[in-house]
Amino acid sequence: MHLAALLLTLPLLLRAEPPAPPEDGAIGDEASGEEAAAPEIEGPLLEDAPDLATPPAATPPEPSRGSALLIAGAAAGGVGLIANVGRIVILNSTCRNALIQSGEEAQLSCGVNRAGSFILFTGLAPLSNIASAVLLGVGGSKRGINDAYRAAHRGGQDRSGGGALAAGIAMLTTGVIGYLGVRVYAFTDLNGAITCQADGECFLRRWSIYLAGIETMQATAAAGAGLLGYGAGLRKGRASYPRVSLQPILAPTYAGVGLGGAF
Repeated sequence: MHLAALLLTLPLLLRAEPPAPPEDGAIGDEASGEEAAAPEIEGPLLEDAPDLATPPAATPPEPSRGSALLIAGAAAGGVGLIANVGRIVILNSTCRNALIQSGEEAQLSCGVNRAGSFILFTGLAPLSNIASAVLLGVGGSKRGINDAYRAAHRGGQDRSGGGALAAGIAMLTTGVIGYLGVRVYAFTDLNGAITCQADGECFLRRWSIYLAGIETMQATAAAGAGLLGYGAGLRKGRASYPRVSLQPILAPTYAGVGLGGAF
């Protein structure tokens, strides 16, 4: 019975077709399908990661020291000094005898002959001292910025600029107010003519004192402008170039290094 059943099913088994082989690329498609179905990795992309190879920021270039401006300011102040001293020399040398010993005609003649030089010096003195104040102020500001840079990056001395700023304000204020005061007093006194009346010696002495006071106040204002510019430049430079340093820290429970700075 079993033999007969086996003989009946054998032809059916022989006629059965084997399974068809997979077509070309089927395996690759299946694999690619698995890859496409793979879950995405969450997290920051590589391009968003910090670049550890980026070098630190380079030291900024050194700013100008303002030497040319300071030299020019000093030279302009020297011209102003020469102009004011020149006026005093004209009064006390060329016209001295005419003003003291001679009559009005000789005094007038001397005044006319020397008026050109005196007027030239009279206009040159204030212009030169004003130029000196401007040049020294700008040059001092540049020097202050440069000193702050050197303190931050070259190991130079660190200065706050407060003293220079206060001294500059005081000197500039004193110079301007003092100059105006001397000018007004000399004008109301007619350079000494009212106080001294007919005393020629007194007149020359008082006029010379006025001129000396004018030059002193002009020079004081110019020097104050330079100090004021230097102090302001230091303040600006300290804000632009903060000074950072590493300092050891020792404590009973730990030791390390601290980061300190002047801002």
